[in-house]
Amino acid sequence: MAAAKLVVLGSINVDHILNVQQFPQPGETVRGDHYQVAFGGKGANQAVAAGRSGADITFIACVGDDDIGSSIKKQLQKDAINIECIDVVENETTGVALIYVNQQGENIIGINAGANGQLTTERLFAYQQQITDADALLMQLESPIETVQMAAEIARKNQTQVILNPAPAQALPDSLLALVDVITPNETEAEYLTGIAVNDEQGAQKAAQVLHQKGIHKVMITLGARGVWFSQKGEQGKIIPCFKVKAVDTIAAGDTFNGAYVTALLEGKADEDAIVFAHAAAAIAVTRPGAQLNYAPSALARSLKMNRTNTIGMLLTTSNNPFFAEVVRGVERSCYELGYSLILCNTEGDLQRMDHSLETLLQKRVDGLLIMCTEVQGPSKKVFSRYPSVPTVMMDWSPFELDGDVIQDNSFLGGEIATRYLIDAGFSRIACIAGPQDKSPARARYQGFIQAMQHASLDVHDEYVIFSDFEFAGGFESMNKLLELPNPPEAIFAGNDAMAVGAYQAIFQKGMKVPEDISIIGYDDIDLSSYMIPPLTTVHQPKDELGQQAVNKLIHRMDNPDAEPSVLVLTPKLIERQSVKKR
Repeated sequence: MAAAKLVVLGSINVDHILNVQQFPQPGETVRGDHYQVAFGGKGANQAVAAGRSGADITFIACVGDDDIGSSIKKQLQKDAINIECIDVVENETTGVALIYVNQQGENIIGINAGANGQLTTERLFAYQQQITDADALLMQLESPIETVQMAAEIARKNQTQVILNPAPAQALPDSLLALVDVITPNETEAEYLTGIAVNDEQGAQKAAQVLHQKGIHKVMITLGARGVWFSQKGEQGKIIPCFKVKAVDTIAAGDTFNGAYVTALLEGKADEDAIVFAHAAAAIAVTRPGAQLNYAPSALARSLKMNRTNTIGMLLTTSNNPFFAEVVRGVERSCYELGYSLILCNTEGDLQRMDHSLETLLQKRVDGLLIMCTEVQGPSKKVFSRYPSVPTVMMDWSPFELDGDVIQDNSFLGGEIATRYLIDAGFSRIACIAGPQDKSPARARYQGFIQAMQHASLDVHDEYVIFSDFEFAGGFESMNKLLELPNPPEAIFAGNDAMAVGAYQAIFQKGMKVPEDISIIGYDDIDLSSYMIPPLTTVHQPKDELGQQAVNKLIHRMDNPDAEPSVLVLTPKLIERQSVKKR
């Protein structure tokens, strides 16, 4: 079932907030304790509260053609709000609010409408379809009253529920009130609308009755620390108490309440449950300073709304080999640039740990999986069976069968390139320190070595081939074995740079030099390779591109789950430095 849609029509301001000991009297100057600038406006505050609570929300508003307006739009977009209906008004400033907050967390506010005053009926006409298609319309009174009236009329004609927060306090025509389904005034606003002082429960009941007589079905009068008076037309009302917290700043308490209430209502909650949820949101808001800085987003709520968590999980077998870290760097950078979070799990080559990590990622509802593991056996199918299908991309190393896309380096070609380079340099006694042959990249690089040797009609001596583990220590041990041969090789192709680094150390400890005594070429082009003495000639594997392409492919798979699985092969290239001597 599609998520219910909310449209918020209202104001956007930049709030200038000054904390003071007590409010100034006329003609008095008071010293402030703290000053900050925050994004606000009743419409924006309520939209943010709804967005952070998980609503599917479109915001109709105006900002000035200034930097602050642009910044506010970007921030609203980050809060999962559709900003396509926010107009930029030329030669106008974004709305401004000047706010004093005293020690008790109470506030007084003065505003300059700025671009908010340009949210005219003509502008609204362009966006009437959004109201028509919505399930609810939430409004306040910082926009022109004729625009609020027109929006309510469009909503009523199309069975879109109208929720009105009648703030700032002002008298309203009965023609507008008759179009409202739910109204949420505070005590002052209720008195403006009804002429009845709301000082106690009896006053709230009388004011609510007047509003019901004007055609409003549900009335919620917010009573500050006492809670909310709630009544439905024809039924006895009651106070629903709020949560008791130490208030730091009540600027956006009402706005947070309204945004959270409407969100809960659209999720199918009963009114009283929705009010309790809104109380909780407002309680969080008043314990923190600022208008839109104070209500923390609910990642779970947002994920339920969008059916996405904007989170990618990555299963990785890490080791001492810097190659892994450099690939992860590319993945993380791409995730960040595209607005995704990355959860990284290290399997450490352990199948049980792999299954546990996979379970953890799936429980966190990741949108997709990147797998770069050296284990021969894949994750347990039993784990996958307990969760909905998760888009998967395997990266370079994964040797096991698993449905999904694959991105890998053309390791066979890379092995050929490295070996041909040594042959072209004049070497014939060439050894290969290969990686583990149960790993497809290691096997392909070794096969590329064999192919190049055969094409050059050069013998591959058995003692010149050592299968190792892609680690520094493996390269060190393998090189020592080669140096102990009666007729050591003249040049080495190491299946990766980590083993080449280990080989350098073995050569150094024997009192020999690279490339004067023996030449070496590596594979991967890790960052360390250019800082070796001498710098290591190697085959560049596009690690950043591998990470970037993997993330792009995964997001494409997430958006197109029925597309055929594909294999993307990245082309390696030679990086010539100083570890190979030309003969």
